Amino acid sequence: MSELLSIYKTLKSKKWVNLSHKIDEKSPKFPALPALEKETLFTLKDGFYVQKFSVVGQYGTHIDAPIHFVEGGRWLDEIELKDLLLPLYVIDKSAEVATNNDYEITKQDILDFEKKYGEIIPESFVAFRSDWSKRWPNYDEIRNLDENEVQHTPGWSREALEFLIKERKVENIELFYDLIFVYAISKISGIIHHPHHGVIEPWTFFNFVLASLVVLQEWLYMTNYLNRFGTFNFREIVTMCVNMTAAIYLSNSFLADWSQAYYPFTISMLIMALSVAFLYHCQALKKGFGEKEAVNARNILLIVSSLLIVSLFVNFYIGTILLIITNFSGVFLPVIIFLKKK
Repeated sequence: MSELLSIYKTLKSKKWVNLSHKIDEKSPKFPALPALEKETLFTLKDGFYVQKFSVVGQYGTHIDAPIHFVEGGRWLDEIELKDLLLPLYVIDKSAEVATNNDYEITKQDILDFEKKYGEIIPESFVAFRSDWSKRWPNYDEIRNLDENEVQHTPGWSREALEFLIKERKVENIELFYDLIFVYAISKISGIIHHPHHGVIEPWTFFNFVLASLVVLQEWLYMTNYLNRFGTFNFREIVTMCVNMTAAIYLSNSFLADWSQAYYPFTISMLIMALSVAFLYHCQALKKGFGEKEAVNARNILLIVSSLLIVSLFVNFYIGTILLIITNFSGVFLPVIIFLKKK
């Protein structure tokens, strides 16, 4: 309790900045949207004051939920409150915007900012100060149309957004997971580093390609899950550790002699496939956000796992053929499902 009270007192002592705008029937808005409508239903003469407002979600200061632009994305009620409490970084480019209304923040702008203030930490909120808000509530100045009715407003460049999302939002456990699979691929590639009389035998090269594609496929399924649904809770971290252990065992037991590497390789792949299927299954049970996608991924991985189990109980050559089928199943089943949905 004392810790919470200390946090409360600290927050109360700081300067608070309100970034929202008062809205009314004349507030600037996207041209395709209707203006706010207001109606007084009761006044104090009735004993209490009540007004009725009719307004679209994308009006004034608001949060665009992922569903606003991404099919299957989260709605506002699916975003946890704690996800809205984030460290804030403000990149001030108001001077540049004043001379160039079309100014876009670049990756270099972010790097220059980090040189001065330090690297942006994961799970942060990065804001672009343009001072465009000073044009509020003048509708014409906000839109800033030229003589050809073309709008000129500042914003983010794609390279800057991709940099922030892909390179400044990586969790440590996820980075470690990626490195484990880099290690696995490097160990597998060892079988082609020492060619026989300067020539890589076709069978050896085939083993290398097959093993690399299967490992890469498993990595993609887990990475897709983490990017789409990952919260890095205890269950996910434990499952990732199981997955990484299997990947290390696979890479350390992989030999140029495929007949010796076959069973350790298949068992490792089975463990990895089932562990990722487990995570997708847990996500599918939640219903709602991404349920269909999670169900499809789970079912594909269960098919892959079934083929891997069968390959453990047949002879080496038939098992290798099943591994090839397994690899193609993991690649083409998602494509078939996607085309069917279209």
